[in-house]
Amino acid sequence: MLNVLNRIITIIALLLIIAVALIVGLGFVIPGIREGMLTTLSSWLTLPEGMQTTERIVGLMVSLAVALLAFFMLIFELRPAPKTSTVRVRNADGQVTAIEREAISSRVQHTVDMLDDVVRVVPTIKGGGSGLEVHLDVVTTPMVDIPMKTTEIREAARAVIEDQMGLAIKKLTLKVDHSDLNELSGKGVR
Repeated sequence: MLNVLNRIITIIALLLIIAVALIVGLGFVIPGIREGMLTTLSSWLTLPEGMQTTERIVGLMVSLAVALLAFFMLIFELRPAPKTSTVRVRNADGQVTAIEREAISSRVQHTVDMLDDVVRVVPTIKGGGSGLEVHLDVVTTPMVDIPMKTTEIREAARAVIEDQMGLAIKKLTLKVDHSDLNELSGKGVR
């Protein structure tokens, strides 16, 4: 509740800063605004009749800079909160555990990377409650049997995620690419 109150106060303050900065800035250029709209504020901002045009332009620029700064702060305050990096898992006994997506990703990467003919794997984990969407970008050696290797990779990923971590997979996709022979000479073939 306190967080919501803080956001409301911040948004109102930023809107007021934007309004005051724009009115002050226009007051430097258009004297009628000072006298007509904000008599109290204009008494604080009375401009001597001898003020140079450059001084008025500088005042306008400073006011616009303050308004822009407040506007960008308002945009950052109103943008949605970032998505959580955890997945919630309900155990058989009903308790809920939160697991970092990075932990899931690193375990899948480690397991799949240990398979023969896999040079590199980059997992992407999305989703949550009803199941995970797992995408694996896999680089293999050039002479691998693709249907057999993709089946082996899928089984290994499913074993890690569903059996070892207790998570459900809603969708598992693979993108397989072959590495160059030059790339393999630096790393070594397993």
